[in-house]
Parts: sequence; C-alpha cells; structure tokens
Amino acid sequence: MIEKLAAHSNKNPAIAILLTTGGGLAELAEKIVEFTHAHYQQVYFIIPDNALSAGTIMCMAGDRI
Repeated sequence: MIEKLAAHSNKNPAIAILLTTGGGLAELAEKIVEFTHAHYQQVYFIIPDNALSAGTIMCMAGDRI
C-alpha cells in the first residue's frame, strides 16, 4: 500500500512533526517515515526532549531536524 501512495505525484509541500519518544520498533518507525514521505515533499522533525531508538531512526530519515 505504501508503494501505491508514493507513486502519486500530488504531494503536499511539507510537514513538521513534533516528536518525543523513548523508543519503539524500528520497523514501525520505517513505515511511518515511508508514509510521510509518500504524502509530503519535505519532512521536518522538531525534538523538544528525547527521540531515542526508533525516534532517532525517524529523525535521520527526515529532511531537517
């Protein structure tokens, strides 16, 4: 399903995600990043506190932290 969404060319310009997490599943972080990149041209992360483990993976896959 992610692949079908990514194939559409009508993406929104950008999204900023406010993220605070102590971690989680790396596979889920990857799916979240794939989904956001499928819908937005630019993905930004705002980290007010912590982004550990899976949160770090998500941030590193973004366009700007």
